[in-house]
Parts: sequence; C-alpha cells; structure tokens
Amino acid sequence: MRFVPVDAILSGSILGRNIYTDNREPEFKAGREIDEEMVRRFQLEGYLGCYVEDDFSKNVKFPYFVSEKTFVQALLAVKSAKPEKILKVARLIYDELAAKKEEERIISEFDIRSLRTYTLHHNVSVGMICAAIGFKMRMEADDVKNLIAAGLSHDLGKNLISASILCKKGQLSDEEYQEIMTHPEKSVEVLRENGEMNAFIYQAIALHHENENGSGYPFGKRDREIPLAAKIIHVADVYDALTSHRPYQRAYAPKDAIAYLKSGAEILFSRKVVGALEEILSPFFVGTTVHLSNGEYGLVIGMTPILKRPIVHMLGSGKMVNLARDPAYENILITNSCIMPVDYKGNVEKLNEDRNPAHRRKKVLVVDDMGVSRLQAQHALEEEYEVVLASSGIEALNLVRTSGYPDLILADIDMPGMDGIEMIQKMKAHGMRDVPIIFLSGISGKETIMRGYQVGMSDYLLKPSSPIYVRERVAVALGLRRDNV
Repeated sequence: MRFVPVDAILSGSILGRNIYTDNREPEFKAGREIDEEMVRRFQLEGYLGCYVEDDFSKNVKFPYFVSEKTFVQALLAVKSAKPEKILKVARLIYDELAAKKEEERIISEFDIRSLRTYTLHHNVSVGMICAAIGFKMRMEADDVKNLIAAGLSHDLGKNLISASILCKKGQLSDEEYQEIMTHPEKSVEVLRENGEMNAFIYQAIALHHENENGSGYPFGKRDREIPLAAKIIHVADVYDALTSHRPYQRAYAPKDAIAYLKSGAEILFSRKVVGALEEILSPFFVGTTVHLSNGEYGLVIGMTPILKRPIVHMLGSGKMVNLARDPAYENILITNSCIMPVDYKGNVEKLNEDRNPAHRRKKVLVVDDMGVSRLQAQHALEEEYEVVLASSGIEALNLVRTSGYPDLILADIDMPGMDGIEMIQKMKAHGMRDVPIIFLSGISGKETIMRGYQVGMSDYLLKPSSPIYVRERVAVALGLRRDNV
C-alpha cells in the first residue's frame, strides 16, 4: 500500500484503505477500483490524497497508530459531542497504546479527510497526537486519558461558527476573527450542555490557543500560567492544521510543519512539547514516495529507531535499503517526499495571482546588520515578495525616503548605532502608517518584547528561524495567509 497525492491519483488504481467521513460505514471501501468520478470527488472535496494497492507497494506493512475500529468509534463519539462517549473512547485509545511498545507509538500515516468533515477528523487526529505526546512525556495514566478526551473535544465549538467564516479564503475581518476566537469557550459550553467532564479537560480546551509569550487568546496567559495539557493540544492542533488541505492553505509536508513548530518554540509553543512531538512523528510517512540526494527515488516501507532514516524500497533497482544501517547510504539524505514541500516553486506564481489580483508583488524591507541574516531572509522570501535589503537603521531610513514605505518591515532589534526600535520610531514620526513590523532577535527577554510591542510590532522571530517559519509569519502579518486559529 502506498500514499498518492490527490493530483497524482489515476483512475483504474485500487483503493488501499477505507475512507471515512462521518458515518460508521466507509464512504469509499478498500479494494474498489478508483474511477474518474472518484478522482473528481477527491479533487473537488479537498482530499489530500488516498492510499492505493499495487504490485510495487504490496510488501508495505502499514503501521496503524490505533485500530480502524477504534478510529471509527472516535469519529462517532466526537460527532455525538457527548462527554460519556468521548471519555469512553479516550480510555479505549489509551488502552490500545498502553499495550504497545514505546517504539510502536509512532505516527506515520495520513488521515484521509474531505473539507466537509475537516473539523470532525481534525478533532480526532489531535486527540491521537495528544495521546502519543502524553505517553512520550511520561504523564500519569489518568492525565493522558483526560488529555486525549480534551484533544478529541478541543474544536467542538467550531460547529457553532458559520462555515462562511471557517472556510473563508481571504483575510478575516476583525469581527470574524473575534468570532473565531470564541471557539474554545464554545467547545466547553457544548460539553457542559451534553454532560459532564472534569476541570482538567475544560481548562485544557479553554486555554489551547494561549502562546508562550502571552500573545495568544482568550486571556493572554504565558509560559507557566498555561497548563501542560493546553500546551500539548496547541502543538498538536497547529501540526494537524498545517499538514491538512484547507480552503485557504495548501498542506505542509510533515517535516516542514515540524520546522515551523521548532522555529516558534518559546514564542508560540512549548519547546519541550515540540521536542516530544518530533520524537513520536515520522517525518517521512510509511507508504510515501521519497527523493534521495543521490537522485534515486524510493517508497518508504518501514521505520527504524532513527525516524529520519527509514527503510526504503528503491524504484528502478528494486533493492530494499535501511538508511539507518546501510554504509553505502550513510551520507545520502531524503530531500523531498510526495507531499509537496512548502518551498516548492512550481506554484508560487499561482499563489501570488490568487493573493494579489493586481499581480503586484508585495515589498518586504529586511533590515539587519549581519550579512548572513539578510541573505537568509532574502532566500526565504524572494520567491513570493520583492525583497529590499538594508544593513543599518540609517540605510533603511534613506531607502524609505527615496522609494516609499514597504508593505512590511522585517528588522533586527539589536543593531549598532540606531537599533530597530529607534528606526521604527523615526519612520512613524515621518508619517509611516499601517505597515506591519516583525522584529528579529537572538533574545526572547520580556523587556525586549515589550519594547517591540510599544512601537507597534506585529510579531517577532527568534534567530535563527527556519525559512518556512519566516515565510509563514510574514504571510500572516500581511494578511495573505490566516494564522492557525
């Protein structure tokens, strides 16, 4: 069995796994031939792809995280929104995972979902990810069970929010964003109306959008004020959202989603939780096609204790290679998987057309006294934006005087002479308005952050940040992509 992305599914292929929507019976049954109508439905309904059976992948032993029966029970329990059913299936998930060895509690499969049932499947997937993290972090048994229940329930409140807001492709209005931000509270209300859960679960759900730096919602809590369970749900929630097709965003590859989360550690996410996620998540899922740095292509057919070095069945030669053990492949890396990486350049122009009908690329001014940092930012952004570089605050001031203000400023805070804060103050004194500002810093101290917010900072990034994280935060600040709400 192997995974095929939606734009590569061929009619005549044999479906390898049952596909469920929101019913006990599968919408599409394994073993049936995929026809043209199915292909069209997969494309129109926003499926990421599907698993198929063929001769090349017949030796793949698929590592189900939980049994199919338990997965379906979880879907039905979450759909019911009844606390007793959710708690029961949370215990069932716990028991299944407790019976496994630690090295078997690895997530290495895609949940096949449509846009129509996104929220339902997202809740279930987040519950599963929370379970794996809870075991990895050696939480007490009752806490893991409660964590699973909270993860399964965390977005129930989105069922009370208009689909026109949830599926909106463009930037949310202030009123729409405020409505979205009510969903944690609404999730708790749904559970209370249908039964009873405990304070651990309610608190984890209510606070799962709080950020480490205090910039989250609904209360702006930070660091130690946020319970561990809420931090785990936050990381699981964002990971699953990033790796799913949504109306307003293409799915990330798993390894790219991890890179995003790691760059946001200590700003948005708990570093310990992100580290635990990385340890229970295969960056290259079983059944996916991968491209190696020596030019070979292969199919991932199994995992090794080193998750980044799986067992691969090579296309062409047909040989089985354990990348963790084979000395001939010691220095060979996996460079890509069948899920398109975020830095894929083939669709950049289309993305720019979708975001900006006038075909004007937005201008980003990067200000940093370190040449390496300027080049890294330029490399991360130049495919989607017009990037202008300045090596000092004074040079940046001269640039805006002669060329006008950019659409966004990405600036280092700590620069010799005029620092980033003073530079922004001078630009605003000369009339700059409504330009998003993202500060870069090697320090995440509260005083530095507060200075940034005092001059209207939209976001800040810790050095070094991955190109993926830089691109995403810039797009969010410009309103070209929605933050993970």
